[in-house]
Amino acid sequence: MNLQLYYDRILVGDIMEAFCHQDTWFGTFKQSFFSQADDTGQRIGEFIAFCQVWNERCKTSENPDASEFDQFGDLLTSQRWFTKGSEGTSSEIDQAPNFFEEEISWQLTGRTYADK
Repeated sequence: MNLQLYYDRILVGDIMEAFCHQDTWFGTFKQSFFSQADDTGQRIGEFIAFCQVWNERCKTSENPDASEFDQFGDLLTSQRWFTKGSEGTSSEIDQAPNFFEEEISWQLTGRTYADK
């Protein structure tokens, strides 16, 4: 299944080969933008880059502190993240997705919309 990732009205990227395992979704992520003129777009780009670096640090046993994500609290708790399928159905993401290298993972709130 292929999806698109949105933050509010900003198309963040494409998710390919999405699948669900134990209530967590996974897929391959391709970012749609690398810089945006507005502050929100820049903030999203910074968040994605931060997640990738933070997860790489976990992989190399640096044991980074989860509190480092506090700087992105506005994006984590905004309830503006959602996926959109080719049929037009949007599914709300609980908190924010996680980005690791070219992969993405997320959990849904259970709320879906016919057209968002």
